[in-house]
Amino acid sequence: MKKFVLWMIRVFELDIPTEKIVTKVVEKQVLIPENGVIEGDLLVKGHVTVKGSLDVEGNLVVYKDATCKFNSKEE
Repeated sequence: MKKFVLWMIRVFELDIPTEKIVTKVVEKQVLIPENGVIEGDLLVKGHVTVKGSLDVEGNLVVYKDATCKFNSKEE
């Protein structure tokens, strides 16, 4: 049956659409204000890389994924 269908496609020159999976990575740079302070709530969905120090006044909640691998000199 499969050969018959493929033969019909060739004979009648049919254009059969196929499913394509496209993966797209978008990197976005966020400009920090001149004084270096972002006031208010900040929600980040995705990966965050901090080069340097991170100063937090108040609460910081971090969820660690079991598959997450850290690039640390201590390990």
